[in-house]
Amino acid sequence: MQSHGNIHTVEAILAREDTSAQIPVLDTGFDKDTLLMPPYYANSVPTADILITVQPNERRNDQANDDNWITVPSQKTKPREHRHTYRPYESHFLVYLKQVSAIPRDVAYWHDDKHLIIRDKFPKSIFHLLVLPRMRIDRVTDLHGPGGINCVRQLQERGQWLIHRLQEEQRSNGLPVPEFRMGFHIIPSMIQLHLHVISQDFVADALTKKNHWNSFTTDFFVEPETVIKVINEKGYFAMTPEELYRFKRLLDRPLLCHRCSIRLVNMTELKNHLKRHLAENEETN
Repeated sequence: MQSHGNIHTVEAILAREDTSAQIPVLDTGFDKDTLLMPPYYANSVPTADILITVQPNERRNDQANDDNWITVPSQKTKPREHRHTYRPYESHFLVYLKQVSAIPRDVAYWHDDKHLIIRDKFPKSIFHLLVLPRMRIDRVTDLHGPGGINCVRQLQERGQWLIHRLQEEQRSNGLPVPEFRMGFHIIPSMIQLHLHVISQDFVADALTKKNHWNSFTTDFFVEPETVIKVINEKGYFAMTPEELYRFKRLLDRPLLCHRCSIRLVNMTELKNHLKRHLAENEETN
């Protein structure tokens, strides 16, 4: 089986000269968990119209051909922190933070005063759930310092609790016990930090594109321990546009099976191959 969560690969992408002066760890006065977020997030969850700062027709020329609006500075350009612009549909999670009753029944799973667990609306595996902190944090690259580490630790613990619960349910029903991974997408598709808890079968119907596959089976999918390690070493997990571009390129990698590393030609071939792995796993269980 191919190893996952390769910290060394992530470190290679992040390797650069010291840029601590270029990406400051901001003190916003938000004392609770001391997380990196603008001050106006502290007392309320902003609505989508506050979040959208650039409309599609306002893209700069160097962003015109980039769906994720990531630019790579030239060698002479001072690196600057990436500012992602979100579309309205990407803010659904913010409503859930403010009003749990707004979560659709087929999506809701569990919540307490610190975390939400919801089912992914477009699951990429048989089991695919998301663990969200109920404090407003946009993305994993917004985390820094002891507060950021504490946030990741809490999400990780709740994710482990969830995995144990799902596996016990399968075991008690005499069904195969799935293997899971937890991780964050470096460039998320939705606002609000969320930890993916996903079984490793990847046979769900919503897995249809190469970028779907590579977002979960390359270092684009970063495990909690890797985030904690980077924050411990650097003080933050923020990235420059150049670093984000390197991660984004991982989505274009060839289709490689995460279990046997065989290269597949297309998604149809990959899905059939994965179904064979699932059948073999069910036989051994």
